[in-house]
Amino acid sequence: MFQEFRKRKGDEIFVGEIANKNLIVVHPRDSILEAFEKMNLHNVGRILVVNPENPKKLVGIITRTDILKALIKH
Repeated sequence: MFQEFRKRKGDEIFVGEIANKNLIVVHPRDSILEAFEKMNLHNVGRILVVNPENPKKLVGIITRTDILKALIKH
């Protein structure tokens, strides 16, 4: 993939060209099980945590590793 971008000499490649627009989100009060199920369903390793009253407001990001650490800790 990197070589394909290198072939485009003279062109700038912007993040917006390759960013995934189909965002997978959870809310702060969702369970870690819900977050983990969404990760598996969408085959992603991290999910955006957004404010339920204002879904455009990013609260954080949760990863599979975060979930595993929480399960081990408790």
